[in-house]
Amino acid sequence: MRRASSLKWLSVMRKLLAAISLRSESTKKSKKIVYGNVELPEGFDDPKNHKVRVTMWLDGDLLAELRKRAQEVGAGYQTYTQKLLRDAVFESDSFAKRLERVEKALKIKTG
Repeated sequence: MRRASSLKWLSVMRKLLAAISLRSESTKKSKKIVYGNVELPEGFDDPKNHKVRVTMWLDGDLLAELRKRAQEVGAGYQTYTQKLLRDAVFESDSFAKRLERVEKALKIKTG
């Protein structure tokens, strides 16, 4: 009796494996690969468009604050952190220019 149940189990497993292999073959055949020249959009090779994985250690309180602030503005904390870094690194304006922009935005007349 035990041999009959194991043979039945083996038969079921073979059918299952056959179904899986048929399914994977059908998906492989449906993919169409096209070779040739590809026109890349303008700005594709701009370094700003490429992401690079970086591992760094942050203090727990700093990470918690970044996550909290990101949630307040409705962004992911990594996106928010990247924006902060980008603003800090590439900010070439002097303090006076930034103050002038703020005053203009708030329509404050100085001088």
